[in-house]
Amino acid sequence: MSINSSGPYNYNLFDRMFDRITPSEMGCQVNLITGEHYGKCRGSCREDTTVSNRITRDEKLMRMASIVALRGTCLRLSVGAIIARDNRSISEGYVGSLPGMPHCLEWGCEIEDDHCTRTNHAEMNALLFAARNGIATSGSEIYVTHTPCLTCTKAIITAGVQRVVWGEEYGDVAATTRLLQKAGIRFDAYKLGE
Repeated sequence: MSINSSGPYNYNLFDRMFDRITPSEMGCQVNLITGEHYGKCRGSCREDTTVSNRITRDEKLMRMASIVALRGTCLRLSVGAIIARDNRSISEGYVGSLPGMPHCLEWGCEIEDDHCTRTNHAEMNALLFAARNGIATSGSEIYVTHTPCLTCTKAIITAGVQRVVWGEEYGDVAATTRLLQKAGIRFDAYKLGE
């Protein structure tokens, strides 16, 4: 039998669904099958969920950048970048070879002046993906697992990014921070787990 407003229903199924809801949850919007909360309460009526248990938006986006870094194809350093607007990811990038070109993982790095020339940096790939797909980056934030190099910092500034957050210090951090300060761009170091 099915549950409907005009006829009988299966009491066992219906009663079991309601057994999962506590008195404090009455009036909330709850998926009766999964117990997931949605709507205004968003689970706040549950006693085991508190605001202090939630990760910050910075941590969420830095974790996303760390996961994206795992896709990197350069042997020297795995870097990931997430571009976000209104605390939501709008583009991502990782250190990798140009489309259709051999990867460092397959052919090794091509080193010139202590840099791998086979790859684009994560920040550049995230910015280029956004540009290629018509995604505006003006007023956005970028989360990077490592300090951006000067070339990527210039591209970040030119793209209108308003805040740069990085995890590990890498390269010429002083030069990067000086350039960001001159451009009036906010920047923060954020290490996961702190």
